[in-house]
Amino acid sequence: MKRILLIEEGNRYDLVAVFGTIGTIALKENILDDPEYEKIVFSCVTDPVGAGVIDDFVSPPTHNFTGVTYAIPVAERINFVKRVMPEARKIGLIYADMPQSRGYNNWLRDYLENNAQCHGCEIFFRSVPFVESKGGMIRMAMESKKHIKELDQKVDLFLSPNDQLASQPFFPKNVYELSTKPLVGLNKMDVMEQRGATMSIFPTTEGIGKQTAKIISRLLDGAAVKEVLPEEVDAFGVAFDLVKAKQFGIEIPEDLLKQAGKNIIKPGPLE
Repeated sequence: MKRILLIEEGNRYDLVAVFGTIGTIALKENILDDPEYEKIVFSCVTDPVGAGVIDDFVSPPTHNFTGVTYAIPVAERINFVKRVMPEARKIGLIYADMPQSRGYNNWLRDYLENNAQCHGCEIFFRSVPFVESKGGMIRMAMESKKHIKELDQKVDLFLSPNDQLASQPFFPKNVYELSTKPLVGLNKMDVMEQRGATMSIFPTTEGIGKQTAKIISRLLDGAAVKEVLPEEVDAFGVAFDLVKAKQFGIEIPEDLLKQAGKNIIKPGPLE
């Protein structure tokens, strides 16, 4: 990021857009409150509060950053789990030791502690080291195997983390192959490409794109960053593998099936 900023020095851009948690943190460390960069829009950031670029989602920005998150709001994700598996109380969450997961995990802890409807619910957190290499995702998924086996008899389901560990097919496949419990995936591909997830609730890239574009448009039309509140993602979809759901004895509510639309894996004639 320092190299990029050095190359672009003096170009006086009207606005800078940055996508992803790591890129946003890198920009923050280099040009937070820099008068040469008055308008920075982040998108697809799991926890911009934890990243230090905004204070919250209800106050005017105090820095030169505003934008849109990536992670499904915790309340939406937990309520989705409760709708599909109302008797579930124990959740296994294996995550990579990365900023986006650390922030999201704190939100999960706070939500469970402060909501009466979650009484008796517990999340078993297990971490694997972040591996920064070309084969890092595979190595992290390999590290997750011991945790999957250890948690299998302790939990009712597994929840994919909000980080790079869950963005590739290796981790969900491990959960399906090594455990006897269903997985709530991170994205649509975890279900529709049969990576191993039974169900998934996920932000839509189209929805995030539209939210981000509206913020960029307002800023380019003359609004100051402090006039444009950051936003949590508000467009999301759901997907279900009905073959796996049957294996786990899960009955999907009709309204959620309707919401899923074409994002459903249905049993074949012999299943």
